Amino acid sequence: MNFPFLKNIILFPLLFIAIHSTAQSNITFDAGQVFSTFKFTDAQGEQEKGFSNNISGCFSLGYYEEESGSKKMAYDLYKKSCDGKYYVACYNLGYLAMKEGKDELARKYLKLACDMKLADGCNNLGNLEAKYKKMVMAISYYKKSCDLGDQMGCLSLKMANGKK
Repeated sequence: MNFPFLKNIILFPLLFIAIHSTAQSNITFDAGQVFSTFKFTDAQGEQEKGFSNNISGCFSLGYYEEESGSKKMAYDLYKKSCDGKYYVACYNLGYLAMKEGKDELARKYLKLACDMKLADGCNNLGNLEAKYKKMVMAISYYKKSCDLGDQMGCLSLKMANGKK
C-alpha cells in the first residue's frame, strides 16, 4: 500500500525543527534557497514527487518568514502557495496585505479565500469593504462568513445591521 500523506506527517515537523534549531543556533536560514526549489505543475495542483514540491511546505516557510519580519519573502512564498491552489495561503497573503494597507492586493486574495469558503477570508473582506463604506458588499461577506460558521462573521453581521 502507498500512503503519500504520511510523508507530510513526517517531513513537516522535521522542517519546523530544522528552522527552529537554525534560528536558535545563530545559523543563517536562507528561505530564498528553499523557495527556489519549489515547483508547481498543472492547475489541478498535481505535484511532482518530493518534499521540495509541496505547496503546504511553501506556505509554512511563508509563515516563518512573516513571523521573522521578512514580509517580502512571505509575500512571495504565500503567492507561490496560493498559485498552487493552497487557499489558506491566499488568505494569509490577503490578510498580510490588509495589515500593511495594500487594500487592492488584500481584496484580490481575500476574495479568492472567501470564494473557496474560508470564512475568515469572507469576514476580513467584509471589514475591508466596510472601511470604504461599501456596506451592502460588507454585509454580504459577513453573511457568507457567518453562514460558513464563523462566529466573528456573525458578530460583524449583527453590528453592520445595527443589532447588538
